[in-house]
Amino acid sequence: MFDLDGTLLDSAKDLAIAINKTLRDLNIEPKTLAFVRNAIGHGAKVLLENCLLEPKDWTPEIHALFMKHYNACCSLNSELYPNALEILKKFSNKKLALLTNKPIEPTQTLLKKFNLDSYFQVVIGGDSLSTRKPDPEGLLYILQQTQTEIKDAILIGDGEPDILVAQNLGMDVIALTSGITSSEKILCLNPSFNIPHLSSLKL
Repeated sequence: MFDLDGTLLDSAKDLAIAINKTLRDLNIEPKTLAFVRNAIGHGAKVLLENCLLEPKDWTPEIHALFMKHYNACCSLNSELYPNALEILKKFSNKKLALLTNKPIEPTQTLLKKFNLDSYFQVVIGGDSLSTRKPDPEGLLYILQQTQTEIKDAILIGDGEPDILVAQNLGMDVIALTSGITSSEKILCLNPSFNIPHLSSLKL
C-alpha cells in the first residue's frame, strides 16, 4: 500500500494556491509554501485548521470553499517524484492499493493526470470512509477488499499518520525519509524499515 502526498507526488504548490485563495476570500494573510508543506499529511480539515487564525474557526462552509478552490487547481503544478511511476510498474504484479488523507475527488484527478489509476486495486481517500489515517479503518478495508492478511501487507509512506496507522494494526511500514516529514521526526516513530528514496524500494 502506498501513501500519496510526499510519497508518490508533490502537491504542495497547488495546495498552497487553494489555501491562499481561501484565506484571501476570508481576508486573512496568505501562508508561505513552506508553511503549507509542513501542514500536509493529516487531511484537508487539519490543513485548514492549521492555516486559519484559530483551529476553532473551521466550518463546513470554509471547508467547502477550500475544496472548490483545490478541485479547480489540484493538478496544475503537482509533480510525480522521480521513479514513482517506475516503482509502480515494477511492482504491478502485486496487489497495490492507495491510502491517502487527501480527499478522494482531487486524489482521483491526480491519479488520472499521471496515469496511475490503473495500478491500484483499491483507492481510499481521506473522505472515503468515516475516518482517516492514523485510524486503521482504511487499512482494514483495503485488506478485506484485496483478501490480504496483515502479515502479508506493507505500507509505504513519508508521514506520521502512515507510520502510526500501520503500527495501530501491527503491520510493517516502510518510512520514506525524503518526503514531506523530516527524516528525524519520522525515524523517531520507529518504522519497521526506512529508505531514502522510492528507487531504494525492494519488496
